[in-house]
Amino acid sequence: MILPRKITRETGATVFDTGRRRAVCVTVDPPAGLVTFRLKGTRRTYALPTDWLYKEACQRHVARERQKRMAERRRRRGAP
Repeated sequence: MILPRKITRETGATVFDTGRRRAVCVTVDPPAGLVTFRLKGTRRTYALPTDWLYKEACQRHVARERQKRMAERRRRRGAP
């Protein structure tokens, strides 16, 4: 199912910016294939393509799993 319009939601995540903690707002724009981030109460937005976000999430997951596997291997071999 493809969403017909933009959907904006305020997340539970906060970031300290210009003297206060601000909530992170996320906008999903399916027709454009973008996910946009901004801090609540600000106008500056950061847009990223949806396909890039997916690839980045996959790469980070693979790197994290590889790191765990290597740490386990080092622990078993007794290396520092």
